Amino acid sequence: MGLRKVKSFTLTNQGGFVCDIHCIYYNDEGHKQGDVPNHDNFPLGQTRTMDLKKKIPSLEAGEMVQMKAWVEAGKDNTFGQMFQYDPNGDDLKFVISGTTLDNHMGLEN
Repeated sequence: MGLRKVKSFTLTNQGGFVCDIHCIYYNDEGHKQGDVPNHDNFPLGQTRTMDLKKKIPSLEAGEMVQMKAWVEAGKDNTFGQMFQYDPNGDDLKFVISGTTLDNHMGLEN
């Protein structure tokens, strides 16, 4: 089974901190090419979506991406699973909770 196809990341903040969505993307050989922020920090109780192609115009269908939550003054959280960018893929919905130094992120869909 191949990697799940994704076009955007959505994050709901249920933690006691301010966070932002980042997308880490990789080349065909699996080497990290960048870590791009959404530039839309948000507090507890709010949700944001990152359209991957809008934030990374050079992103091509089939390239590997990974969801990262940047946590202000705390420990960032990178989701352990890789995905494949596809302009017709899913909007993956994540939730982050906990505290700045002890947070947890899960995939909802």
